[in-house]
Amino acid sequence: AELQELMTQLGVSERSVRVAISCPSATVCETEMPRTPLEDARSALRLNSVRYVRRDLTSFYLDAIELPDSAAKDGKGKKSQTMRVLVAAADKEEVLWYRTALESAKIHPEAIELSALTVVNAFQAGNAELCQKEIVVLLDIGAHSTSINLLRQGEPAMTRIMHFGGNHISEFVGSILTLQ
Repeated sequence: AELQELMTQLGVSERSVRVAISCPSATVCETEMPRTPLEDARSALRLNSVRYVRRDLTSFYLDAIELPDSAAKDGKGKKSQTMRVLVAAADKEEVLWYRTALESAKIHPEAIELSALTVVNAFQAGNAELCQKEIVVLLDIGAHSTSINLLRQGEPAMTRIMHFGGNHISEFVGSILTLQ
């Protein structure tokens, strides 16, 4: 109800949106797979995630992108037999909860993305030249989780999500202040 009221107050008539979510089940990891078309790699991850990421993601929505390093040719002019893939996943129940909340407010999500990756996309779009010249570390501290992204030549080299955020820091400081 509050979300619908906010949309009304803002006078938003177009209610198709792209949404970034931060959920406790979110996971981002890197893996190496046999070189295949990306859609085939995504299917393999959905069918047998344990083999590639050592975690059962059958009850998760997931997406994957090939990392550019693996597309580089070796010294002999042939592509490597393997490819490095960045995998992002979130529990289906959590994603559906967000989707239901949005649809209850008459908001239609065109896409739902993980905020840990959205912050990278936004930084790349606004700082393309810096991304190409420097190694960049993006630290996104949320209320319940923190994401750390390392970009090398504009591409994700490492992404980690820690289930520790601003609320934990506030609680810790509060507990210290009550002791004194």
